[in-house]
Amino acid sequence: MIRKLTTLCVVAVIGCASPEGKGLKETGDGTGAKVTFDVHARPLPNIPLPNDFATRFDPNSPTKKRVNASMEAPTKWERATRETLDQLDGWGTYQSVTVAFEKPLDLLNLVRRHQGDDYEPSNDAVYLINITPDSPQFCERTPLDMGEGNFPIVLERPDYFDNDRNGDQLLFDDRDEDANRNGKLDLGEDLDMDGVLDKPNVLTPGDGPFKALTFYERETNTLIMKPVMPLNERTVYAVVLTTRLVDEEGRPVRSPFAYVNHTSQTNALKPLEQCLPKFGLGLDDLAFTWSYTTQSVTDDYVTIRDGLYGIGPMSRLAIEFPGVISKILPLKDQMGSGMNVRIVKGDDFRSAALDLLKQLEGGTLSPTFAEVAEHHKFIDYHIVFQFEAPQFFRRVDAEGNPLPLYKQLFDVNAQTGAAFTRSETMTVWVTMPKARPAGGGPVPVVILGHGYTGNKLDPLFYGGFLARYGMATIGMENVSHGVGLDPTDLELARALLASKGLGNMFDAIAKNDRAFDQNRDGKRDSGADFWTAYILHTREVVKQSALDYMQLVRVLRGFDGVQRSAYDANQDGQKDLAGDFDGDGQIDIGGTAPIHIMGGSLGGIMSAMMSGLEPQIDVAVPVSGGAGLPDIGVRSIQGGVREAVNLRMLGPILSTVPNGAGELELWQVLPDLNDLGRVKLGKVGMALVEGDTAVITNKTTGEIRCHRVGAQGRVRAVVSSDEGDEWVLNVYSGPLPAKERDGCFVPEGTEPYFTFDTVQETVTFQGLTHEAGTPLKALGDGFGLRRQSPELRRFLGLAQMAIEKGDPVNFLPNAERHRVLRYGTGEEVSTRMLVVNTIGDMNVPVATGASVARAAGLIDLYGKDQRYGKTPNRVLIDNGVIEAVERTGRYKNSSGGDVLMDIDHFSALSGDGTQDLFDVPRLAPPLRLVKPSERVGGITGAIFPMVTPTGRHGFDTPDPTLPFNLGAVMLNMLGRYMSTGGAELPMEGCLESSSCSFVPPFPTP
Repeated sequence: MIRKLTTLCVVAVIGCASPEGKGLKETGDGTGAKVTFDVHARPLPNIPLPNDFATRFDPNSPTKKRVNASMEAPTKWERATRETLDQLDGWGTYQSVTVAFEKPLDLLNLVRRHQGDDYEPSNDAVYLINITPDSPQFCERTPLDMGEGNFPIVLERPDYFDNDRNGDQLLFDDRDEDANRNGKLDLGEDLDMDGVLDKPNVLTPGDGPFKALTFYERETNTLIMKPVMPLNERTVYAVVLTTRLVDEEGRPVRSPFAYVNHTSQTNALKPLEQCLPKFGLGLDDLAFTWSYTTQSVTDDYVTIRDGLYGIGPMSRLAIEFPGVISKILPLKDQMGSGMNVRIVKGDDFRSAALDLLKQLEGGTLSPTFAEVAEHHKFIDYHIVFQFEAPQFFRRVDAEGNPLPLYKQLFDVNAQTGAAFTRSETMTVWVTMPKARPAGGGPVPVVILGHGYTGNKLDPLFYGGFLARYGMATIGMENVSHGVGLDPTDLELARALLASKGLGNMFDAIAKNDRAFDQNRDGKRDSGADFWTAYILHTREVVKQSALDYMQLVRVLRGFDGVQRSAYDANQDGQKDLAGDFDGDGQIDIGGTAPIHIMGGSLGGIMSAMMSGLEPQIDVAVPVSGGAGLPDIGVRSIQGGVREAVNLRMLGPILSTVPNGAGELELWQVLPDLNDLGRVKLGKVGMALVEGDTAVITNKTTGEIRCHRVGAQGRVRAVVSSDEGDEWVLNVYSGPLPAKERDGCFVPEGTEPYFTFDTVQETVTFQGLTHEAGTPLKALGDGFGLRRQSPELRRFLGLAQMAIEKGDPVNFLPNAERHRVLRYGTGEEVSTRMLVVNTIGDMNVPVATGASVARAAGLIDLYGKDQRYGKTPNRVLIDNGVIEAVERTGRYKNSSGGDVLMDIDHFSALSGDGTQDLFDVPRLAPPLRLVKPSERVGGITGAIFPMVTPTGRHGFDTPDPTLPFNLGAVMLNMLGRYMSTGGAELPMEGCLESSSCSFVPPFPTP
């Protein structure tokens, strides 16, 4: 039931608390900074978060709680989002813990206690402790990052669209607005028009660029603490502020209540009395404490996967979506008697592949693509098959109209099994190796996860390299992805393959995908709704893609030597065994053979996800992946992410820009799906004066935002909007009086000298025409958040809470069995994993790739590496690997140029280490965090290869013309690793030349 409230409904909790209730301990006398606990603050209550004080009781919830989100919001997208948040059964497992104070804290005290000691807890000021008595981790604390460096915020590209001021990071103020140094916000000083006198958010005055505090927000006196490791699901935690936490005058912080906790939480906090002595603490050391319960993260996956195998409340899924091939598509155009038209021999396809690769490069074949084509000699044949997979979110409403993305959400009750489902056809491209097991039987298979906006064409590029090591490859699209090429280019490619008699193969691969036209331009848009600021929809497409992989694994395991297919490839009158595609009587893939997963970028994210979710995955190799998905969005330079995520958060933008003739034009800048949309609305027709005030009003909601006119009359105006909301832009002479949130207020009788409320030119955007003279409107949704503001910081905190079920960070601890994920079938997740993060990657920032390895237990936080006298985590931080931005000037080459540190120094494997010509500092000895795993056997770990001195996203396929052929090193290393089931990870010089004894030679013609 939707409730219209102005707070998180915590007032109801206050009313239910017994007036006779007591806390753990009375609050002592003192004058230290009090914890802020304002349930009436707008737009959100200002209370410590996460906090069970802001939940309600629900007997049907697995945790008996629901987050109590306000239903009142100005826009439809925000109201719908809050409705969904209202159904969460707990708080985020990787969400930052925040608590504000009425006065500033002593930050140097926090630095002394929480930085540089590798999370040694004996003198900490704040603790996050598991207080669930039946938890295996009862009384254990989770380390908190308070400026330690695990979660950097400095940007590689600081510009965010028109008329941006290009700060070094997105979240915190970096300007001192107090021009006259009187400590007050005077008229005209409010440069960002937020109604607050801004000061740089740095530790000490005068700290230069790239020194922003990440653990404290000075504007709101808010302490921001990020769990370094994900918390357990459905578990109660206590945040403990000790008397060691002091304000600027050295006085311990204080509870806002008569007790050190709110009395409604006393029972929940009682286990603290058992836990505190473990840290040398007692009740007398408590200044303030509160509890929160984490949400469920695995329940949907367990119930749905169990259902696919005929178990549990969704057992019907096993019948409705049988794990069988529904169709093997014809690939050859010629239909001859006795011909198996459903497979194409690798040698036959190689000729077409050469021409196709040339077309991709404009008529020439690069050395890299020449190597790709050469390795196709290891491929025996290609096949494309389909199966049906259940989808759990609606695309359209009851009338068949597309739903807005913020309503395209799962409708699943994991407890009862009630769920909306629809079927979607998955199309899979398989490349089979010529090499087969000596004793016969199926070969191992590598599921290749594609990148963002990519598709199932990855076997074209990597299938040959993996076939060399006797492994088949599978390409399959994630939700909404496909071959998003221009129709003309698609027809050219089809004609090329048709000239080789393989037109049907092109159709099978390119025309059977999951992309569709999302902006009415007649073209299929690959992955356009995958990474978006509609964080709940992003959660669902990641979940759905993971479940699709689970169904694929089920299909492969169904090739059991008993099940028969609908086809007779050898035309002997008998249906072939399922999985025997060439009709030789042998299962080719699946069955009991190993199943691995590898991918880059989005494929790396999904590989990390599946490593902790699917028990039949043997080895996972996430390349340039990430965990802590909002941490990716806040720094990524990936094309499409900046537009679909950041621009949606910060826009839509109404901007004035001088044209070539010096005339000011008015433009609307907004996402065009995952591309940049720019729509000219008309000319201003007059000069706008720097220092004047522009006020944009959303006439539909009544919300206003104020903005300062910049040099050349440039304006950047934003306000939270739904698509179609009517706007008016007014410009007033001089500065207007400041007002928090809105930025200013317009005194009675003040008139604008410029007004724009109608479109001057007929414009078309996303297939819709807006005629000249019609009202000025938002052409798309936008959150209208200010850059470098508390509202943006809070949004990202809530985003982490919202996305937890779709964030790999919560499943990675299962891979090496630091946690046990068990399904109703009795299977348990156990995966050998090698995490590959390339130095300086800022498409998927390296920091989030390190989060993958850290969450999986592959980067030690506590034990020192004797080679360096530091923990591996500290080595990564101290050498700038986590920061990953060369423009901070941490390292220089011999010419004085900005570069990064090479910590794994793979070029040293096959020479003196300088043949790559990078001219960068190197860590000696190289880090190379790999070792035998005591938990899952084999070798596991994380490596950080350098592709270029200033950083790159991922690595290329081999190129023998390079001074150092890193691609050959990596693919030989990974090929051997997966082909041995994770038992061997060679690091030898012969990898570069493919001359190692274990590298199979090219097949004889």
